[in-house]
Amino acid sequence: MKSATLIPIDNQAVTRAQEVLKKTVMFTDIDQFITMYNMNLLSGSNSAVATAAQALIDNFSNLTRLNGKFILKSETETAIEDTIQLLTNWKTLIKLKRIASLMIEEEYDFDTTKIVFSDDNPGKPYVSTLNVEGDETLEKYWASEKITNRTSDFANNILLRPFVHSYNEEGTACYFLIEDIIDIDDSFILDIQQEIIKNSIKGDTTSQSSDYTELMEEY
Repeated sequence: MKSATLIPIDNQAVTRAQEVLKKTVMFTDIDQFITMYNMNLLSGSNSAVATAAQALIDNFSNLTRLNGKFILKSETETAIEDTIQLLTNWKTLIKLKRIASLMIEEEYDFDTTKIVFSDDNPGKPYVSTLNVEGDETLEKYWASEKITNRTSDFANNILLRPFVHSYNEEGTACYFLIEDIIDIDDSFILDIQQEIIKNSIKGDTTSQSSDYTELMEEY
């Protein structure tokens, strides 16, 4: 296994991994460590070895362990796992955008309306509005589909993180402004869908249909 085939999570991944190897097993050759580990020349039950092994897992996105040995996932396997994670983030954003669109249709104030989420009812939206005196009203929004499992998930969403605001001092609730969400461009998702369907049709030799809708109905 060559380190050139490993996929670092960022530009500093190799350096970080080598630093941990140097501190724990006294050498920095990543290939050597993986080979020795897989040959059981290094014991995974040893705390120093375990720390080094975890450092490699943490720093290379296509490296994992199975039954006590390192295995290298293919580039496409790694890519699809990363893509699914990103698309999950986009799914959350798109659901939130739908709520923002509904509020605009219902003529909620574009600048001051807040879409609120609280640990009291995780993942389900509330709407915060101001009356003419500036007093706030907070109520459960009628389109109360569960968007996420935990309020903290929003802060961990790479797409929504820049737009999430703390709603209370305890940190148990957050909010989004309609204006921050509504104009995010998600149209490229349609291109991804068409490309995946096109390649799925090409790979399905049993299907006689070239129609995307018919293909999706089969599944």
